[in-house]
Amino acid sequence: MPPAGQADPQLVRARPGRPALGREHAVAVHLRVRKLFCDNARCKRRIFTERLPGVAAPWARKTARLSERLTAIGVALGGAAGARLGHSMSLAASRNTLLRLVRRAPLPPDTTPTTLGVDDWALRKRHTYTGAMRCGMPQMPECLPRTAR
Repeated sequence: MPPAGQADPQLVRARPGRPALGREHAVAVHLRVRKLFCDNARCKRRIFTERLPGVAAPWARKTARLSERLTAIGVALGGAAGARLGHSMSLAASRNTLLRLVRRAPLPPDTTPTTLGVDDWALRKRHTYTGAMRCGMPQMPECLPRTAR
């Protein structure tokens, strides 16, 4: 085992990146990182490698930019359709991978509505009445069931 802090010159990490210039040019990122060894006998992890913030998360198999692109495709199209579009764009990922990335993505922030509209109507004359509340946000209205008195 090399002394503590010495780099192992043979450690190379390969990560798939986004395609460049369309479909024709796939990119693979080869990174040379240092492998460090700990001399402390009480240390649970004896071997450490350099982290690459902004490029890839620890133990990641994709670059951060590729993961962001695949997440956007998954949010827009879902699993199967996103996988087909990704394949045509040389961003190969299975439908399960896209759905996993969507589930891991942070939720959008909650916003306070700026306007509120209320409407009511009869589904069946003198029997079933309902109403809808529409916020100033682009989402479906909430239907509020009511019964006639």
